[in-house]
Amino acid sequence: MQTALQAKFDRLEQQRQAYTSQLNSLTPAQQAKKPAEDQWSAAQLYYHLWKVEQVVIQSIKDNMASDRKRRPISFNTRWRSFLLNMFLILPTKLKVPKVIGEMPETVNPMEVEKNWQDTRNTLQQFLTDFPAELLDKEIFKHPRAGVISLGQTLDFLIEHANHHKRQMKSLLP
Repeated sequence: MQTALQAKFDRLEQQRQAYTSQLNSLTPAQQAKKPAEDQWSAAQLYYHLWKVEQVVIQSIKDNMASDRKRRPISFNTRWRSFLLNMFLILPTKLKVPKVIGEMPETVNPMEVEKNWQDTRNTLQQFLTDFPAELLDKEIFKHPRAGVISLGQTLDFLIEHANHHKRQMKSLLP
């Protein structure tokens, strides 16, 4: 795995482990408790973080399987990625893109933990096998930011997890 990708992967893994530890520190009732009707429980937040990663990886794999021409990263690509990550730093609530799907009312945290570990193993293998010549190419179409590179996609996943850190902290006793 490329060194830059390894550092980002390691950061994602630290975040996943922190969220897993936080969720597992809660009782099943606390995991399922929603602070308000229109807000997620800790288990639902955990599900969301896994689901986003799963959808991103599948989207990249689908893109890689196509014979579509991959453009090099441009100033606009860098700008869109920067704006996306800056927006994620803000404590704003965003509507979840339809591609993520509906939030289930009840979530089995142990099942999500296993699924997220499987997804993470898939990501690790994907990053290990990723062709170096595509690192500076647009590879993932983000629903709001447009097409960004693999490194920028990993940055998005890191910032996305950071974006939800306050939310998870508020769900802890």
